Amino acid sequence: MTSDGNTHTLTLTRGQVAALLSYMSIAEAGIGAYDHGEWVPKRDADAKLLRGYIVGIQSVPTLERPMTELRTWLRKTSS
Repeated sequence: MTSDGNTHTLTLTRGQVAALLSYMSIAEAGIGAYDHGEWVPKRDADAKLLRGYIVGIQSVPTLERPMTELRTWLRKTSS
């Protein structure tokens, strides 16, 4: 990983990109279910982790655009 102070460059393989997108989808689904009251963490550690994640994502710029571009790149390279 390289950095210019404000941004970072991370080189990933196709498999790593696929895994990252999968993890992001799982996290988004969990947060969506939690927001709609459909899922409540059963363990204190899970609840603390989810609350920390929600606070963290509310304080940073959205990743929607770069993740969409990454998903598009993966589709193009996989075919």
